[in-house]
Order: sequence, then C-alpha cells, then structure tokens
Amino acid sequence: MSDIAEAVGKRIYAIRTSKHMSRKDLAKRSGLHLTYIGQLERGERNATIATLESVSYALNVPIERFVEYITPGMASQETAANECYNLILEQTPRTQKRLLAILQNMAQLHQIQ
Repeated sequence: MSDIAEAVGKRIYAIRTSKHMSRKDLAKRSGLHLTYIGQLERGERNATIATLESVSYALNVPIERFVEYITPGMASQETAANECYNLILEQTPRTQKRLLAILQNMAQLHQIQ
C-alpha cells in the first residue's frame, strides 16, 4: 500500500464520516462497489482520477480536497500537522471556522512570548 493511497483513503473516510454517510451510501451515490470503497479508504487500492471524480461528486466536495497537502512519505510519518488537518476535515464548516480562530489566537499568543 502506498503512502499516498493511504493518505487519500483517510481523507475519503474523514469526509464521508463527517457527513454521517455510510460506505453503502457512498457506494450508491458514486456508482462504485461497496467493497471497493472500503479498499480505497484503507489505502489498499489506488484511486484513478475518474474514481476520485465520482467520490468527489458523491460527497459534494472539490476533488482536490482528497490530495491537497499530500507529499510522498507523509502517511507513514504522520506529522502533527497532518493529524490536525485530518481531524479538522471531520468537523462541520462552523466548527472548522472556530478551530481556525482558536489556532490563530494561539499563534498570536506564542509570538508575544
């Protein structure tokens, strides 16, 4: 399993679960097989652009959301920034804005000290 496939799979899972959607729902909406969705989410399969397009449409998110900020080796190293990003992806847009404000305030406080 490649690091990039694993990272993309985690993103698909995070977005799907944040929308309270089951794998079965995603499979039905995307036209992909339920087993294949599971393999994608676990990073066991490499997604094609066409597959990402189908999943993107089904989840109603831009396709780039699955691959932004991913670099080779990232999934195996799991940096704190990547963990934060995946956690934020699971939140509602309102909560994401609140978390951003908190992080901005913390960064300002850190600069003062």
